[in-house]
Amino acid sequence: MAVSRIEVWDSIHAQHDDEREWYLDATACADFCMELLAATATKRVWHFGCGTSILGVLLAERGCDVANTDASTPAVERMRRRPGTWLVDDAREAADRGPFDLVVDKGTFDSITADSATRADAARRVVEAVHAALAPGGAWACFSTFAPEEKGTRRLLEQSAPWARVDCEPFGPAPFELPDQASSFVYVCRRHSAT
Repeated sequence: MAVSRIEVWDSIHAQHDDEREWYLDATACADFCMELLAATATKRVWHFGCGTSILGVLLAERGCDVANTDASTPAVERMRRRPGTWLVDDAREAADRGPFDLVVDKGTFDSITADSATRADAARRVVEAVHAALAPGGAWACFSTFAPEEKGTRRLLEQSAPWARVDCEPFGPAPFELPDQASSFVYVCRRHSAT
């Protein structure tokens, strides 16, 4: 599917000179992330697939040390007008990141795994990169439009890393881009506390 290809997102971001929340409200996502980080002193966050979302900006304003990354150069160049760290980086190729207390993505895992022909390999690469980037006890907040059984989302998240646990819960109404779906979801994948 086209949304799994970087050049599609490059084209989309090149056409728009504004900040956009493609999936979910950034403030609601930031509130959820801060709850996950409540007991964490360092609050180091990797927001991958940031696009032109202000989620990373909101987290930084709340005291987090945020690395915002996206595979789309036009998106990252646009967001560099904002304070913070903005890097061109494909989560499927990410290496030597972290350690982070929280990794967050707002629909990026959905996009990366959209093509059924490459879904399993793309999911494995992202899950392994995220797991490796998390500090012991850290969490990945993966905001998705898919329920656990849809597109094998839960299985894809669980099969490539030894998570301590993977929880899924509804997270408000579905994004406006997907009017045929009633709800969105958040998967929280927790790394074991011991290294």
